[in-house]
Amino acid sequence: MSNSNPLDYDAKYPQKADSSVNEQAKIEVMKKNIGKEVLIKSRNENTAYAEIVAVFGGDSYIVRMKDGQSLCVKESALNFVEDIGTKLN
Repeated sequence: MSNSNPLDYDAKYPQKADSSVNEQAKIEVMKKNIGKEVLIKSRNENTAYAEIVAVFGGDSYIVRMKDGQSLCVKESALNFVEDIGTKLN
């Protein structure tokens, strides 16, 4: 399919945006991750949980920390937390 849509509508979420697709398609994929819980690892090896609340550009998310603080974080610095319900099934 040479004219296939770059978005994979059957993909399971959360997922990392594919850098080989165009910017708008990446942003649409990233929007599907809003509301997902992530683990952020800082430079000094500390980790913190946060929730994705918005997309910023094609490579970053705005996340809300458990203390209410919001941060802009590159997608590459996030690890998605698996939903415990899907692990048990």
